[in-house]
Amino acid sequence: MIFGIINPAVWEKPAVCRLRRTGAGTFCKGGDIMIHIQKKLNQLSQLHTQLDLLQSEKKRLIEESLPPEYGARLREIEAEFAHKEATARQNIESLTAEVRSDTLAFGRSVRGSDYQAVWSRGRVSWDDRALSEYAREHSEILPFRKEGKPVISIRRVPDMPPGGQ
Repeated sequence: MIFGIINPAVWEKPAVCRLRRTGAGTFCKGGDIMIHIQKKLNQLSQLHTQLDLLQSEKKRLIEESLPPEYGARLREIEAEFAHKEATARQNIESLTAEVRSDTLAFGRSVRGSDYQAVWSRGRVSWDDRALSEYAREHSEILPFRKEGKPVISIRRVPDMPPGGQ
């Protein structure tokens, strides 16, 4: 079985979303940004599934060729799938970067069917509670406070128990 689906020319890349912030929220031009990111997360899930299928097919072909005298065939299979797997990983990395960027601009976590983009506030470089309290009386220390950029992590959505939400 040949998997041409992972060819970048074949898998459908979501349209570019131009973010627009309004009083009602953040939107793509012509649509909701959350739906846009969810579509990308669902495509990310499909790309991971395709990579898993490639690896399973590779393993099956290797196992079919197991007699020791078929060592050359094993090397051929490895070479055949090396490019396909690299392409699948590149597709995943590219879409992951887009999801991170879109989620960072959106400013909230977004859940797809199998993956979620989790937005986390940037890290503060000091004991925020104690020094914020101190800064109320000593505002001259505020220029020394640094807050990092928000962080996006892509995680698998946990399996839900039957009937769970």
